[in-house]
Amino acid sequence: MRVVVLALALALVAGQHDNLAPSFAPGLTYVYKYNAQSLGGLSEQHLAKAGLNFTSNVKISVAQENVLMLQLENPRIYEFSGVWPKDSYVQTHLRADLEAHLKTAIKFKYDHGIVREILAPESVPILLLNIFRGILNFFQLNIKKSQNVYELQEEGAQGVCKTQYAITENDKAERILLTKSRNLNHCQEKVMRDIGLAYTKTWHKCQEISKNLRGTTGYFYKLKAAPGGLIIEKASGKEVFIQFTPFNDQNGAASMQTIQTLDFIAAIKAPIVPISAPYHPRGSLKYQFSTELLQSPLRILKMSDVKEQVADVLNNLVVNNRDKVHEDAPLKFFELILLLRASDLTELRNLLTTYKSRPLERRWLMDAISNTGTKAALEIVMAEIQKRELSVPEAAQVLIGTLHMLKPTDEIIQKVWSYIEQLSQEQGRYEQVVRKALFLGYGSIIHRQSVQRAEWNDRDIQRIQSDFERAFAEKNTQELVLLAKVMANAAQPWGYKPITKLLPIHGTAGEQLSQSVHIEAILALRGIAKQKPKEVQNLALQLFMDTTLQPEQRMLAVMTLFETNPSMAVMTNVINVVKSDNSQPVISFTYSLIKSQSRSTANPSVAAEANIALRLLGQRRQSMKLSKAFKADFYSHPLMLGAAASIYYINEAATILPKAVIAKTSAYVAGAAADVFEIGVRSEGFQEYFLKKESSDVSDRTTKMQRIIKAFTNWKSLPISKLLGSVNVKVLGQEIAFVDIDKQLIEEAMRIRSEIDIKEYGLNLLRHLFQNGVSAHLVKAVMPAEIRRVMPTAAGLPMELAFYTVAVTAANVQARFQANLPQNFHVSDLLKQKTNIEADIKPSMALNTFAVMGMNTDIVQAAIVSRAKVQVNVPAKIAASLDLAENNFKISALPVRLSENVAVAVDVDTLAIARQAKRVTPLIPEDASPQASSETSSSASASNSREILGNMQQVQDRPLPTTRVPRSDKKFCTVTAGVKICINISSSNAKFITDSALSRLAGKHAVLVSVEQSESDNVEKWEMELQLGAKAANKLIKNINLDMDEVLEGTPILSKLKRILNPSMKNNTSSSSSSSSRSRVRSSHPSSSSSSSSSSSKSHMAGKVISTMGKIIGVNQKRSSSSSSSSSRSQQNRKRQRSTVSSLSSLFSASSSSSQFFPKSQRQSSRSKFQPNHQKTTSKRHSGSASSARTFEDIRKQNKFLGNTVEPVFALILRAVRANNNNPLGYQIAAYKDGDRVQMIMAALASHDNWRLCADAIKLSKNKAAAKIAWGEKCQKYETMITAESGRVQNKGQSQDAARVRVAWKRLPTAVVKDVKMIYNSIIAPYLSSGYLQKRSDATRQISFTVVVESKKQLGFIWKSPAFVYRSNVPLPITLPIDELKEVLPFDEMLDNAHYLLAKTTGIQCRFNEGQLTTFSKRQYKNYMPNSCYQLLAQDCTDELKFIVLLKKDSAGRYMVNVKIGTRDIDMFFNGERPAVMINGKEIARERLPYDRDSVTILLMNGKLFLRALDFGIAELQFSASEVTINVPEYLRNKVCGLCGQGNGDRRNDYRMPNGRITDNPISFAHSWTLPSQSCSDETECRLTHESIELEREINDHGVPSKCFSVDSVLRCRPGCTPTKTTMSSVSFHCRPLNDNSQVSDIRNRSIDMTESVEAHLDCSCTSQCA
Repeated sequence: MRVVVLALALALVAGQHDNLAPSFAPGLTYVYKYNAQSLGGLSEQHLAKAGLNFTSNVKISVAQENVLMLQLENPRIYEFSGVWPKDSYVQTHLRADLEAHLKTAIKFKYDHGIVREILAPESVPILLLNIFRGILNFFQLNIKKSQNVYELQEEGAQGVCKTQYAITENDKAERILLTKSRNLNHCQEKVMRDIGLAYTKTWHKCQEISKNLRGTTGYFYKLKAAPGGLIIEKASGKEVFIQFTPFNDQNGAASMQTIQTLDFIAAIKAPIVPISAPYHPRGSLKYQFSTELLQSPLRILKMSDVKEQVADVLNNLVVNNRDKVHEDAPLKFFELILLLRASDLTELRNLLTTYKSRPLERRWLMDAISNTGTKAALEIVMAEIQKRELSVPEAAQVLIGTLHMLKPTDEIIQKVWSYIEQLSQEQGRYEQVVRKALFLGYGSIIHRQSVQRAEWNDRDIQRIQSDFERAFAEKNTQELVLLAKVMANAAQPWGYKPITKLLPIHGTAGEQLSQSVHIEAILALRGIAKQKPKEVQNLALQLFMDTTLQPEQRMLAVMTLFETNPSMAVMTNVINVVKSDNSQPVISFTYSLIKSQSRSTANPSVAAEANIALRLLGQRRQSMKLSKAFKADFYSHPLMLGAAASIYYINEAATILPKAVIAKTSAYVAGAAADVFEIGVRSEGFQEYFLKKESSDVSDRTTKMQRIIKAFTNWKSLPISKLLGSVNVKVLGQEIAFVDIDKQLIEEAMRIRSEIDIKEYGLNLLRHLFQNGVSAHLVKAVMPAEIRRVMPTAAGLPMELAFYTVAVTAANVQARFQANLPQNFHVSDLLKQKTNIEADIKPSMALNTFAVMGMNTDIVQAAIVSRAKVQVNVPAKIAASLDLAENNFKISALPVRLSENVAVAVDVDTLAIARQAKRVTPLIPEDASPQASSETSSSASASNSREILGNMQQVQDRPLPTTRVPRSDKKFCTVTAGVKICINISSSNAKFITDSALSRLAGKHAVLVSVEQSESDNVEKWEMELQLGAKAANKLIKNINLDMDEVLEGTPILSKLKRILNPSMKNNTSSSSSSSSRSRVRSSHPSSSSSSSSSSSKSHMAGKVISTMGKIIGVNQKRSSSSSSSSSRSQQNRKRQRSTVSSLSSLFSASSSSSQFFPKSQRQSSRSKFQPNHQKTTSKRHSGSASSARTFEDIRKQNKFLGNTVEPVFALILRAVRANNNNPLGYQIAAYKDGDRVQMIMAALASHDNWRLCADAIKLSKNKAAAKIAWGEKCQKYETMITAESGRVQNKGQSQDAARVRVAWKRLPTAVVKDVKMIYNSIIAPYLSSGYLQKRSDATRQISFTVVVESKKQLGFIWKSPAFVYRSNVPLPITLPIDELKEVLPFDEMLDNAHYLLAKTTGIQCRFNEGQLTTFSKRQYKNYMPNSCYQLLAQDCTDELKFIVLLKKDSAGRYMVNVKIGTRDIDMFFNGERPAVMINGKEIARERLPYDRDSVTILLMNGKLFLRALDFGIAELQFSASEVTINVPEYLRNKVCGLCGQGNGDRRNDYRMPNGRITDNPISFAHSWTLPSQSCSDETECRLTHESIELEREINDHGVPSKCFSVDSVLRCRPGCTPTKTTMSSVSFHCRPLNDNSQVSDIRNRSIDMTESVEAHLDCSCTSQCA
């Protein structure tokens, strides 16, 4: 029967409405009990949580059709901070006005179960309306009568999100059961507000694997039938929203859980009475943001008198941060920022006026204003700038900070634009700097505004577009570059079209713009790609494929393309272009870019595609000087943390100094990615500006050279950049500043410098220092991070995630200078007196970082707060004395007292905070900690609480019966030089519950680094003293005598006995030292003959006898380095120490070859056998000279310690001075020099400490030097030998110069061996493995490194490690001036020497030798020269025309060179067999050479003429009878042309003809650079001219009979002449239909239809009829 009733009720309801929904009968008031509870914290139990509880009765009645009224009765709010569920809530007392508003009845439109609109008086705050929205979430029901399970997008407090319904019936209870769940990660319109995240981007690849932020809401309803329809009998909602973790969510997460209940109580007839105020529409069910965005989740300030509070805070900051930064300084600075955010323009202006004359307070004030982010802050900063109260660096810093903190509103945008318009009328450099910063900030504000809302203001766009159209029409390069940067910062789709106009696309107006505009437009596409990635991909690919563009433009295009994460199809297209490309820089850059992407760990999919692309492309050998891209990244998927660094090296001309470098760093944190920092540097004009010199005869020079240029058909000059360089800086993807460096800027700087007398200025500065000293107090406060994400919970209350970082740094410097000087002293007086300097330096820093998750409203603040405090305090007190007259220099560091001896303190704590209830609970209950540390932890936590909340009481959990929190306390201490350094680490976290990254991080951690004086050593100061010259010996504290440190303590009996029992230890004469050394090497080597075992047994027996005798005579023999002691040890030790001192002496003996150290199996082939240049030392002798003996050991035996014969060169004392001045602590270093020998002894000062380091270096010959380094007990525990020598290496039948360094050792410390092996295996070996690898047959204890000069452009490297031999050839980015270095340079002044060598080393060379020409880029071809006609060998191909070099071969086969530089016309030729020179038609006699005048030098050496005119672009020109060599400096790469090519390192583009066209035929190319005759009376006797010829045969072009004309010029004899010598040349033709008789005047600019070989003339025979 009940089923029938329920069915009838449902049928009745269904008949009245299309959708089933709760209904409310008119005249009745439905009363519900409502409860909402929100708690946040880690999801694990037994940990502290923070949250609130809201309870109230809810009344609902019908106001009119489809309009209901809702009123709250007896609302209560409770805060919670404690361990759930043991601790209880604390009620929060609402303000009277808030409670009244909560009890105010509101209205809402309700239609078919859908909440349409909320109506309320204007006086009801938005915050309270949001609480009503949380209640109305229960009544939002889209019930469909025809479906039981369905999904739809439904509106709720959190937005329009994907919602699933499931409906069932309970027949027994006569109820309808309904559940619905809302997926908050799939929302069509999500309500959320981010602050500080506009410059980051969601990393979707990472979020697909693991989401940092998850949320879902589930509702359960029990509906029952009623006469008026359905009513909600019971409803509950559970929301697990903000399951947040910065790591992978599988490693644990913090969550905010909201539980709502709604229970039906009764239906009464008492109506709800609305208030008399009018009801206005207040929005839909979606949450609205209000005051929660204006207040910080860290602290609520009671703003009473802002001016008075600011004064208090400023006074606190100034007073408490004088000597060092106080630990509360970051919080106080943050409080100052909050106060200034609440101040208007008038108050800020009054504050600046008040503190104008107080620099300390004003500094704090300006730092805080730049972090305020209000309109008033912008206005006050601009007012200060317009009054010139700020310097350029200070103005830029404050303005940039202010612009990027501004809230992006229409009002702010309008204000910024008004300032831009004001400054547009100013022309001063100061104003233009400010205008650029404003313009860049304007683009950034538009970008931030677009992130907050999808639409943008047309007015903002029109402002930029109108400026763009005006600049584009005027071709204003500087303005177009600036606007491109602005649109890149804005990163909006509407910027795509204007940027496209600036690109060098063929056939568009942008093609005619300057290259700087093109480059900036391509770079701006990276910003546009954030919104339109596909369009930018297509455009970038189009630019990359255009081979007519400059290589730099194409490289930037492919760089932009790869930043958009291209698909495999796009990458394949790039590969196809590279395979057929002719530009070597583009190929190198693209290959390296793909290769760097293939190693990416952050983006595995892109790495996989890049690896496929590499296989398609194949291996490419890259030059060191060509363009490259480098990228390295690291990413940890469990931690969702990573970093990447990219460097783009762009060098299209293969110069030493690259044309552009772009370096960028990126970070990946918590599923987001950000380009943290980027810097771009362009240096295209620097080399040319600083290496070249302007000539005064520019007009005459240009006029003469242009006559030659006009003879070439359609000659085109290469573009020259007016910009010397530029630097731009980006932070978080936004360009914040850029500087263009041009000639005008440098000249202005030089002018300012010339106006200042540097010498007098420096002298006045010195006088000021001695009179007043230095007193400076530097303070800088910053807030680098303010990140907030606010979103609503299901209860309608805001939930916030926040991250703040505030830092304050300070340095207090006090310095005093004292010397006995007259009042107006000079520098010479200073050099004669002793100067004492005392300095106190107190650098310190305090940093606070907060991470907050919880509720943040006017009513309640309850959150989990994790705070990290870092404090650094490292003061220093230094005293120094400089005595230049006595060559004595002393620096002392005096002890400084630290507060509690703490230098560095790091404290991390996590708390659950309820502010209104004034309760703070540690996340991990302190009472559960071990008793030994409970008191310390409690006090520390209480201190933390007081710092954040003032006088709040601390709440601690009761001890858990089953859980005890583990605590880790570790301490590490070390004592060095009287200083005790300790590191204390303590930690307690939630790992004992679950082992995850978040659990390890949560809790309490502390790190303390303490520095104090050792109690055992009463040190007064630490001192370093350097004494130079004759008085150095007097400064030595400890006497050292190496002669007394013999093998057996100098005991004659034991020494004689050892020589008897071990004959191999006898001292041999000089004549037999070589053979004895060789025998000792063989006997000590593992592969030696049986005599080795015999010798070993003798040594073993000798060791026993010596040991026994030593005990008898009382000598304690413990030295492991002596051979007898080593022999007495176990066989294992003998194996480990096979090398001996004698073997080392043999190794470095001048009379022994390098192969003697190795067995035959280890000797290298003749290919790499090293032959030293040095010979046996002659008998030249002088007292103490290094050359008076033949071997290193012989020299040392003659005089082991140089201190016996010479005074030390210098003495350096490093010591800790004790109070009693006994038993000194430290080291002394003494250096001695005697001829070609240098010795340095380092010894410990303590009398009982015999540790020493002995270094002995000797120049054995002109080509060889050797050094021995020994250290340990009396320099006898460890030792190494190093030799450096030059020689020759036989390679492929040629003897090549080489140099070798060898290091051999006898014994090394274990730690050193371990570190060297790690470095070798991880860094050196992988690099060397790319070369030729050969395994050695037997390991040795030595390494060698040999460098072979294989050519001027290539070095060979041979690295011999103990186990392997590596060989590799490395091409050099420079040309080695080997010949020049071997002989005396032809200059007297050192500056000219350096200038010349630099030009020769870094420049490029072209060589012509008997018809064979090698271009600047090393491409070779045969040049079939026409007789008697000049060919342009090389010239400056810019409009400056610095030089022209012409080459001619006369009818007799002799070569002549004509050089045009400046106003000179220089002819170089051979008169018979004698070289001759003519300048401006006048021959220079051989006796007058060398010729050196006006930066032009002509020399005659070894039958060759040398011309050097570096100021005009010719480093050196060499001319002989059959050979011409031209060297031009580095800055002319890619700026020369002619037969020698462009010199840009790309051989494929060497055949560039005068009209700019590139051909593949060397003959056609060479003929295009032939200077034609002007007439038959031409003095050069050239009778050839350039002609465009018609192809003699008819061509069928696609079925159309055509005639073809040559696009390229062909050499032909003049009319009246007949050819006597010809050659075939490949020529390009343009074809036209036969019936087309129109004249073609620009045939050379026509398209190429075909290529044909035609006859070209090389020599002519002319008659009198020659024209």
